[in-house]
Amino acid sequence: MSLWRRIYIERRRVLLPLVVLLAANLAVLAFGVLPLAQGVSGLQNDAQNAGVGLLRARALDKQAKDAGASKTRADVELKKFYGDILPQNATAARRLMSSLERSANENGLTFQRTQLEEATIKDSRLERMSGKVTLVGEYANIRKFLYAVETGSEFVVVERVALEQAADAKSASSGRLVVTLDIATYYVSAATSQP
Repeated sequence: MSLWRRIYIERRRVLLPLVVLLAANLAVLAFGVLPLAQGVSGLQNDAQNAGVGLLRARALDKQAKDAGASKTRADVELKKFYGDILPQNATAARRLMSSLERSANENGLTFQRTQLEEATIKDSRLERMSGKVTLVGEYANIRKFLYAVETGSEFVVVERVALEQAADAKSASSGRLVVTLDIATYYVSAATSQP
């Protein structure tokens, strides 16, 4: 008889319950604990994915709120621009353009001529008043005038500046220059300003 068979026969009362308990433990481990561990691992992964999804959703929510606030702020600024900064009508735009003559005189320039023209802007509620202004004076005065126009509260766009030596001999000898400005302003069209 072999040694293992002899041990089994002599200790059968102790070994048999131990073998049955070991088999039961292995069965519980294989059919209960391992599937539960895999389920817990899956749930942990799901919880982690849900946490990442929540962070993404919060970020998207913040972006949406920021975009809404930006749109509201832009609407307020646009209303302020249309109401306070742009000339209210063609008459106010003409007055604004003619105020450039006063500003030129204040800065020591001679206002020679201006020509204004109005144009409707396609697919917009704005109209454009543009003009060509010719001034004569010294370079320093021209700079002061341009600075006054650019930093003034009125909405005037200087689109082009052309500077040349004065043509007449008296102005040329005194260092006077001729500056031609292409300027423009915009105003709300009378047809679209009414509700």
